[in-house]
Amino acid sequence: MNTCLAVSSVTSSILVDLRVTKLIAALGLNVNQLAKVANAAGQLAPETEATLASLLRVFDRIRILPRELTGT
Repeated sequence: MNTCLAVSSVTSSILVDLRVTKLIAALGLNVNQLAKVANAAGQLAPETEATLASLLRVFDRIRILPRELTGT
């Protein structure tokens, strides 16, 4: 394998990892905001259930994606 290709592949992988990490952090922030509103109001906002369901789908996709990319 060409050394430049190997370095490029590793660099791309690291960049993807960083993007996914940022995405997870942003989603965590959204969950915290929902919790803060729910705690302040004493009840869940009407859109909370749908939002959390969407977040779970994103996390499921993030969990599955590496296997799809590597074919394992």
